Amino acid sequence: MGRRALTFSDRADIAVGIRAGHSDRRIGADIGRDHTVVWRERRRNTTRTRGYKPVTAD
Repeated sequence: MGRRALTFSDRADIAVGIRAGHSDRRIGADIGRDHTVVWRERRRNTTRTRGYKPVTAD
């Protein structure tokens, strides 16, 4: 099974889940990805001042 890059739609769904206060596990289940993918995405693309922005992450 090959790796599949996150799409902008995936990133937008992650942002919605974060705003709703959902856990990485729940967001991962909602977008059909493992929770560690969501965790890494948040860690790489979240800033202290702006938070997670899917446009910047893409």
